[in-house]
Amino acid sequence: MDRKEFIAYKRNMAVQRYNEIFSKDYDLNWGRIESVHKENLESLLKTLPKCPDILDAACGTGKYFSIMKKYDTIITGIDQSEKMLETAKKKYQDVNVKLLGMQEISFENKFDAVICMDAMENIFPEDWELVIGNFKKSLKENGILYFTVELEDEEVIKDKFNEAVKINLPVKYGEVALEGYHYYPTEEFVKACLVNNGFKLLKQNKSEGYAHYFAKA
Repeated sequence: MDRKEFIAYKRNMAVQRYNEIFSKDYDLNWGRIESVHKENLESLLKTLPKCPDILDAACGTGKYFSIMKKYDTIITGIDQSEKMLETAKKKYQDVNVKLLGMQEISFENKFDAVICMDAMENIFPEDWELVIGNFKKSLKENGILYFTVELEDEEVIKDKFNEAVKINLPVKYGEVALEGYHYYPTEEFVKACLVNNGFKLLKQNKSEGYAHYFAKA
């Protein structure tokens, strides 16, 4: 299996797992919103114009819709899992949701803010520049991007990488891919992707298991 085949396989597997497994009880098992996630999202919403247009990228079951709706937002939710979106639509019938992966985003100059919560770990290192660039094109001038990056212990990352190499998986450092798939980029990598795509980093903070980034288009 070469790298291109590996990426296609892992992406297809992720869609299948969310459609067939995680969508059934996602809200029950992963529906709790961490306090820092909530505080950061609300701090962003308070800075936006009235009735802002917001793109929730990889929205899943609409986990964060309830917070955004309190601020009279116009929400567009996208996800590559059809079953996750079905749940989101049942919960929030007035929200526009679309079956779309982050790599395929084609909006232009539409949103006051883009959020991507608990999902960038599913993006392959080769696709980071593409996805961040898609976020940039989607935003209006001076629009805000808020996203999280999952964190992992460096020793775990190193061990999982070495295990994958031993069985000839075409992995890159930072990828944990023995069963599912997660990519844990360095802070330097994340910041470089933002700068390369014309973003200005506004602030960042951390919570348990996540780094949080705010950037202006």
